[in-house]
Amino acid sequence: MHLSRAIKLCRQSKGLTQKALACKAKLSTSYLSLLERNKRDLNIKVLEEIADAMDISVVLLIFLAAEEEEIPELSVELKNEFKQLIVGVIK
Repeated sequence: MHLSRAIKLCRQSKGLTQKALACKAKLSTSYLSLLERNKRDLNIKVLEEIADAMDISVVLLIFLAAEEEEIPELSVELKNEFKQLIVGVIK
């Protein structure tokens, strides 16, 4: 699972800078940068704050972060279609 990649993808899809998202989520910009580079561990409270700041569901972030082998019920193609749809919706 790559929550760091999902956070960055959603942030960029929303057109937010790290500084803007960090401010909205009440985090430091440097901490958010470390999270996005997978250099810091992420707890559920911080994940919820980030999701709330972007007006998206924690569930969507977790889905976007999931690796193919973590959702064996979905084909790679279907998962990619879902990701594209989700990213288009969250803009």
